[in-house]
Amino acid sequence: MGGRKKNLQRFDNVIVLPGTRDKLVEMGIHALQKKNYKEASRFLTKALHFSEEPGDDEIQMALLLALYECGQYDEAKELCEEMLQTGSGDYYDVMDLYISILFHMKEYQHACITLSALCGENQIPSDKKDHFEKLLQISRKMASDSVENEYQSDLAPKLFYEDETLEQQTLKVAEIVQWNIAPYLDELIDIIGDAHSHPFLKTLLLNVLREKGFDKEIYVRKFQFTKRMIPDQLEDVFQMPYYKQVMNKLEEAVSQSNPILFSQITELVNRHFFLLYPFEPEFSIDTWVACTLQLACEYYGEAEEAENLFPQLFSHDSADREKCLACLKELDEFSAPVS
Repeated sequence: MGGRKKNLQRFDNVIVLPGTRDKLVEMGIHALQKKNYKEASRFLTKALHFSEEPGDDEIQMALLLALYECGQYDEAKELCEEMLQTGSGDYYDVMDLYISILFHMKEYQHACITLSALCGENQIPSDKKDHFEKLLQISRKMASDSVENEYQSDLAPKLFYEDETLEQQTLKVAEIVQWNIAPYLDELIDIIGDAHSHPFLKTLLLNVLREKGFDKEIYVRKFQFTKRMIPDQLEDVFQMPYYKQVMNKLEEAVSQSNPILFSQITELVNRHFFLLYPFEPEFSIDTWVACTLQLACEYYGEAEEAENLFPQLFSHDSADREKCLACLKELDEFSAPVS
């Protein structure tokens, strides 16, 4: 009995059973792998709270990623600063995330000061040096621009409102292509990086920035994807390599035998890739093609025909097909801009 009591831990007057921390870590890592970032942050925060060694690098790094991915930037920033001070985790990985967070929070001056100090030490590993020096250049430019445009921010009218329909917003985008968009850049960039903005609107705005030759790095967030990109360097949505391969395979399989179905599939594929842009699916080309064909046949009353008519597309490993089909159906839940 005495031995069992020694295995119990007490935190804030709460008795924690043996194995609780490890179970929380396991659940947090699993949620992180499934991209359930809020759930992951909840489990991992509890795991750190119950840990006898709160500086556990693995838990802290996993929690930092979860906080970052679900947009809890204040909490992520605080954790980053703690890890940098205590030397937890890989210093340069933590620093990279820290700078990303500062950029998201538009703390460009803070990022510039931090990177200047980092690069001035001349201790950055050679494989990371170019990356951080590039970030320093970007932060200097963004800090300069933010100061220069600060006095104009209150003068620029707001373009988009929450109560507007997607059709109304689409018509506005068609208008601003002809404008000087400089006074509205902050709003456009915010929309593109906002997890809750409509993906169709984000694609339209990315194309506006690309056509205007906007050559600064911005954060793009769509579905589970997030990445820093330079709009001026992006390809046209229908010139992306993955899209072209999908269309080539569908054309080869369907266009001759069923041209009407191929026309309908083309419309479906174009809509999906416009929503995903500038990201590409994480599934194989054949899996995406097979699932697109299956979904199109379901929509147009030929659900049983897809695999019978085109068996060559269904002969490969089908392990990912269910996930891929779910992804396609999720894309189809987003409304078109014009009814």
